[in-house]
Amino acid sequence: HVQTKRRSVWVPVAVVGGVAVVLLVLLVVGTRLLAQNSSVAAPILLKDGSGYKMYELRNEDALLSYTIKLRNPTEEDMTFTLRAVLSQDAKSGYLSSEVAAVRAQSGEESFTLQKGQTKSFDVVLTAPHPKYGGADAPSGALPQLYAVFPDGSEGKIEAQ
Repeated sequence: HVQTKRRSVWVPVAVVGGVAVVLLVLLVVGTRLLAQNSSVAAPILLKDGSGYKMYELRNEDALLSYTIKLRNPTEEDMTFTLRAVLSQDAKSGYLSSEVAAVRAQSGEESFTLQKGQTKSFDVVLTAPHPKYGGADAPSGALPQLYAVFPDGSEGKIEAQ
């Protein structure tokens, strides 16, 4: 009789625990699916036509010049600013931060691509440079770029 009572106490606990685990798994899977489906459309970086040009050191900053060729794959015009991540140059010690500010060589900070348009931009990336140590020159690798839209959303720019 005591054995039956113990079992009857654990059955509801096991059922509630099992339901909680199932709900947690569904929540995690659902969140991941929503994140994948809500990705922001961003321009595409065309490797052919994009590349490193030169660098210059000014005070405590490194200014890196690139030509980037972007294509707008959407059916809508895009206006955005760019954020760059230069992982290789930060790892080598050439830069003291991997995140760089981006502006057009002409000084513009925002970029516009009409729907379906492909366009080349001469850009300057500015990032802090350590006074001592690290690599003597940048790697010349293309940065990972992100399009930052006026509403604050951000899209990763994939390279092709």
